[in-house]
Amino acid sequence: MDDQLITSFKRTSYELEARELVLKCVSLAQQFDLTADQFAEAFEAFAVNSVEPDVLSDTSNTRRSRTTPAKAAKAIAAAPSPAVTKTTLSSFQQRTQKGQVFSTLNAHLHFDDEAQEMESSHVQRCIVVQRGVSSASSSQFMVDRLQDKVQYLDGQIGDFAAAFEDATGCHPSHPIYAACQDPVLMVGRICCDSEGRLNERSVLLEGSIELSNGMRTKLDLSKLEGFKLFPGQVVVVRGINPAGACIVAHQMYTAVPKPVVQTSLEQMQHYAQATGAKGLSIVVAAGPFSSKEDATYEPLQALLTHCTTQPPPDVLVLMGPFVDADHPLVQSGMLEESYEDVFASQVIDRLDEYLESAGSSCHVVLVPSTRDVHHHPVFPQTPLPQEAVPTRHPQQFTLLRNPGTFACNEVVVGVVTSDVVKHLSGQEVQRGPQGDRLPSFAAHLLGQQSYYPLYPPASGSLLDCSQASNLQLPLTPDILLLPSDLNPFAKLVPVPAPPPQGADTDAHPLGAVQTVNQVVCVNPGRLTKGAGGGTFASFQIAPSAEGRAAALGRAPETNGSLAHSVHARCKAVITRV
Repeated sequence: MDDQLITSFKRTSYELEARELVLKCVSLAQQFDLTADQFAEAFEAFAVNSVEPDVLSDTSNTRRSRTTPAKAAKAIAAAPSPAVTKTTLSSFQQRTQKGQVFSTLNAHLHFDDEAQEMESSHVQRCIVVQRGVSSASSSQFMVDRLQDKVQYLDGQIGDFAAAFEDATGCHPSHPIYAACQDPVLMVGRICCDSEGRLNERSVLLEGSIELSNGMRTKLDLSKLEGFKLFPGQVVVVRGINPAGACIVAHQMYTAVPKPVVQTSLEQMQHYAQATGAKGLSIVVAAGPFSSKEDATYEPLQALLTHCTTQPPPDVLVLMGPFVDADHPLVQSGMLEESYEDVFASQVIDRLDEYLESAGSSCHVVLVPSTRDVHHHPVFPQTPLPQEAVPTRHPQQFTLLRNPGTFACNEVVVGVVTSDVVKHLSGQEVQRGPQGDRLPSFAAHLLGQQSYYPLYPPASGSLLDCSQASNLQLPLTPDILLLPSDLNPFAKLVPVPAPPPQGADTDAHPLGAVQTVNQVVCVNPGRLTKGAGGGTFASFQIAPSAEGRAAALGRAPETNGSLAHSVHARCKAVITRV
């Protein structure tokens, strides 16, 4: 198109000499879908009607026979569209709180540059690996049969009972409908006795098909000191059922988390040498990435600019929606490109430019959302297909399913883009001390071993039970990312567990009193809120003390596998874009 534009401008007595001017004209012509002749005529009309003296002839109202590239560029830049001239700043550009810190976790941690003390290994700083991928991305979906729902719900109960038995040595095998005068262990799923919201007097316990024929029995919670329950939660109840019609709960066990990952000392030393004392850096942002006013993706560009104005992060995690189904231009059908082209030009092209600036050591992780109009709107969600991500740096991209789990060196990260925190907040019923509710919702996910334990699912969640195996946590992550419309937060969440084998369960009135680990749970907020800017999160994770000591040549305290303890060495900061 370059030669066509030069020829068309010559017909109107203008000449394009500078290469950068030609490229600018080609870009504008493609942006507004104009041919070379149409673009030249539009510029001619602009120049003739302009009041600028350097565009009009000095001697008459006739057109100048020649204009310099600088003057032509100035005229074109002043008129980005032949029909519309933008004269005001967008709401996003007028934001006043950009760069302000919203929240900080572990603010006491400091990261001094002691990398010169480390042995240089000249290896890749960060290795990103997907964890727990259980099915191919091409698997069928939206074939959600009744038997799939039954299998999913009954399987949850069976898996929880098996995990409870492994942890405690006690098998909750008593049928929930059978009368018993002495306390026994029963397992089942929390249900509501009506279509309304769950409350303390409407709780039912639904047993498994194998042990209880899938029957439901009323659950009396009056003897419990405290509880936090929601529909779909699987629990083990210790209590009595005097007449077979109502279970009186004496104790309740609600959490059996997955095992905590451990890494060998040799690997910890390797990662410490690769990253140096400053450790690993991660930046996380959740869509929408463009304001409601337009589709220019200014917030995404602002985030990438932030990442390049300081040492680039080792990993950039972007969570959808990328092309938001709730955007006014999408809903009104006013986008000038297809959804796939918008994603490619506004997101992938910007990321390619960012990676070329940041270098080959940086990595990008993309996680879709059910609000993405260019991807399959079903949950759990397959990764973005490779052909939909036309990048020049495919080796630096990881396409993750939703929900998904991946590891950055030894640090395991779990992420789900469905707003499970908001969904649980509207369904939970509790009694007892009132603490910080937002992190407690994250604890439900860990204790239930599921990225989405709520059932029935919230309206609009698009749950497909035929793919529900992909909702399971493959392991307890070190960092859990839960993007939500609720207030952003960065918290340490204790992971409760039932008493270990051989312990006296009568000594644990609430069941979940033992803490096996702490997980860093973060809601980074939305990068865009309405027409203005939102927030994003950044992490700085120091190498483990054991790995650092080994890298510095000190004698290790142990040669065995090590718990990650990321909660003690991770600083998380939520910042306004």
